[in-house]
Amino acid sequence: IKRYLSGDKELKPKLGNYKLITKWEDVEYIFNEQIPKYDAVAVDFETNTLKTWLKGAKVLCISLSWREHMGVTIPINHSKLNCWSDEQESKLKKYIVSLLQSNKRKVFHNAKFDIRMCMDLLGLKYCTNVVDTMMMYYVGYNELPAAPKGLKHLAMVYTDLGDYEKPRDEYFDKYLENHYNNWVKEQEEKGIKPLKKNYQPPKNRVDGGKIDFEWLP
Repeated sequence: IKRYLSGDKELKPKLGNYKLITKWEDVEYIFNEQIPKYDAVAVDFETNTLKTWLKGAKVLCISLSWREHMGVTIPINHSKLNCWSDEQESKLKKYIVSLLQSNKRKVFHNAKFDIRMCMDLLGLKYCTNVVDTMMMYYVGYNELPAAPKGLKHLAMVYTDLGDYEKPRDEYFDKYLENHYNNWVKEQEEKGIKPLKKNYQPPKNRVDGGKIDFEWLP
């Protein structure tokens, strides 16, 4: 509303400069040269399941930001982004664990999940000097149990990022639509009438859920 009243009629998300890191020299530069210069770094992970104690669970990528309106995503173990050798992947995981166990301020949203996940999948022993934006919102603004505390909601309320998850949600919708259309085509090619009740949508191969973040390229 503030932006609209000030004359900004374009209310699309004000996204910044975000980069996918696929060169090892950039990984080295980020952890050894960039992050050490800043007092705090925002950290987020994506996994192929929320049940990271299950067999087959893995951490897909880490996203980092140390300045406003910028960020990087570094793939870790993603089937569509085989960027690293085994040695490099092992070193990347050590960089991450070292960062989380350092005294540098780390900013998470719902840090409990990320820390527990890193303990399950990366061998993390502890994590110090953590700022949790979900806890900040709960303590500083709304302690009602039913109050929305998701990052999407907070981004809408406090930032100019708007509906930043929309492209991801649209991709999942298209992925599921294509999966169904391909199934229909296969049934018709076999001379079988494609009845929707016989359709089996794709499932997360680790926990059997409806979504798998590894479907995202």
